[in-house]
Amino acid sequence: MARGAWEEAVAFLETVPREERSAPRLQLLEARAYQKLGRWGSAQRAAARVVEASATHSSWERGQPRMLAVALGSAAALELGDGKKALDFFSSVLKYDPDQSSVREQYKKLKAVLKLTEEAEAQLTKGYNHKAVKALDDVLGKLRGMDVGSALFRAQ
Repeated sequence: MARGAWEEAVAFLETVPREERSAPRLQLLEARAYQKLGRWGSAQRAAARVVEASATHSSWERGQPRMLAVALGSAAALELGDGKKALDFFSSVLKYDPDQSSVREQYKKLKAVLKLTEEAEAQLTKGYNHKAVKALDDVLGKLRGMDVGSALFRAQ
C-alpha cells in the first residue's frame, strides 16, 4: 500500500468514535497504519488496546489479531527504544497462555539482549570503551541467536 493510502486509513479511523471501532481487527488495522506511517507511539497504544480487549486465559495462536498486536506493539516499543514495554507485550501473552513456548523463548532472549545492552551502556558511561565493545559483541551474538524472522519480531 502506498503511504497515502495508510494516511487515508488513519484519517478515516480517527473520525470513527472509539466505541464504534472496538473490534480487534479494526484496532489492529489502526495499529498497522500507524506503524506504516512511522507513528510508533500511536502504533504501540493501538496494539495495546487490541491486546487488552482480547486478553483471555486461552490459547494464543499465531495469526490471531492479539498475537499480531503483540508483534506490532513490541516492534513499536523497540523502535521507541523502550525494551521494557516490548517485554511487557510478551509477558501479557505469557500471563494468559503460559504454555506459549515460542513467546517464552523470544521473551527470554530479548530480556538477555536488553540486559547486555544496559551493561554496554553502563561501561560506556564509565568510559570503559573496550568493555563496552565486548558487551556489544555479546549483544550481537545474542541477536544472532534470536529468531528475528519470527512473526513476533517481524511486524513489517
